[in-house]
Amino acid sequence: MPHADARIPQLLARYCHAVDRGTPEDVAALFADTAVLRPHFDGPYEVHGREAIRGWYAHYDAHFRDGVRHLKHMISSIAFEVSGARAAAQCYFTVSFVTKDKNEGAIVFGTYTDVLACVEGHWLFADRLIETSFLAPGLTAVETFPSLGFPGAAH
Repeated sequence: MPHADARIPQLLARYCHAVDRGTPEDVAALFADTAVLRPHFDGPYEVHGREAIRGWYAHYDAHFRDGVRHLKHMISSIAFEVSGARAAAQCYFTVSFVTKDKNEGAIVFGTYTDVLACVEGHWLFADRLIETSFLAPGLTAVETFPSLGFPGAAH
């Protein structure tokens, strides 16, 4: 598989950007037709198939994302192993956001555990398990800092 090493972390990063700012269709496009999503932070259930996964992310947008701003999913410690047209991957995630209703910041930490499939030269999620470790709520939201006093800045 040429360039598999570069394409797999790109898939993981594209997921973060799509979940933060994309549409449910953008997120679902990263999953194989027969993929399974296991959002265990929300309960021990599974969502089967790309269309159902699109529906899950539409629900996520309506019941979570629409109530926050500055949503950022960040991944670290990416580890993966390729075996033909399949790969196993795992990474940690940190999610930060500010609630619209209380103007409070929060950070969530967890792990993504993935099975990936190479379909027509593109890596897609075949199985994604999302597990959270803890939530740090009640952080002070700071959207601007005190001015540095740059002389050319319009105040």
